[in-house]
Amino acid sequence: SMSGIIENGFLLRVWGTQQDITEKRKIELKLNESEQFYRNLIAESLDGIILTDIDGKLDFISPSATTLIGYEEAEIKGANIFEYIHPEERDLAIQSFKREIAKEQNVKFISIRLLKKNGEYLWTMVRGQNMLDNPAVGKIAIYFSDDTLRKSTEQALINSEKKLRMQSTILNSVTDLIVTTDLFIKVTSWNKMIEKVTGITEADAIDRNFQEVLKTDYSP
Repeated sequence: SMSGIIENGFLLRVWGTQQDITEKRKIELKLNESEQFYRNLIAESLDGIILTDIDGKLDFISPSATTLIGYEEAEIKGANIFEYIHPEERDLAIQSFKREIAKEQNVKFISIRLLKKNGEYLWTMVRGQNMLDNPAVGKIAIYFSDDTLRKSTEQALINSEKKLRMQSTILNSVTDLIVTTDLFIKVTSWNKMIEKVTGITEADAIDRNFQEVLKTDYSP
């Protein structure tokens, strides 16, 4: 800062003080860089991030969450997060949320469907983190990612198992001797009737060459 004495229109004396703000400026730039780093990290994350209060009221939704479910923060801020969870998983989500608040959550991840802006439901893998005691946050953080591929694979396995059980029931309910093999004549199924006739169990026949099974284990 500068000061001076003026008499009769003339500047007689000038004095001032000087302060080096270089270090302060460096700190400000560093903080700005750090803020931009974390903002971009959140924005580009594959996980959606939501903050709620202790009652589940939405306070923040990250850009990455918007990418996953379509809602902008302004559209759902203040709403209750449980309104956007599929009814079949809502109770599971509420109980998991309560356990996280009480810090009694053992299972950190749950698979639930979240309502998207377009009206569809998205299977997501969700994890909650109690950050109420963190003065910089003071909220419940909810992280979620797209779980569609895993759920599709899981359902395909369930359907395959159902199909195999149905085939097994059919094979074992007939009075014919039924054996199926692959292209290499390796046994893939062995019904109860052929077990009864040959005395060879399915466990002993499966994955073995059909002719070798009969040659080695069966003597009529």
